[in-house]
Amino acid sequence: DRMVSDICVSCWGAVSGPDPLSPYYELFDQMRSEKGKSPFVADAVIANPPCMGHIHVCEALGIPLHIMFPQPWYYGTKSFP
Repeated sequence: DRMVSDICVSCWGAVSGPDPLSPYYELFDQMRSEKGKSPFVADAVIANPPCMGHIHVCEALGIPLHIMFPQPWYYGTKSFP
């Protein structure tokens, strides 16, 4: 139980806070301090299947979860069979 809890806590920032690598991060941080809360909440999550915690975080937020496997070499396409 503790391990799942730690995983969920580690995923929470990705869906409830601005991206620290965004050029607008300081603006989001300023908005958050002015309003007293985070102005960002994800509308949906696209997750890699091996990632853990995504389903619990999405359930807590009541948002959709899309599980996608981003390695195209496992799934052929018309252009790249």
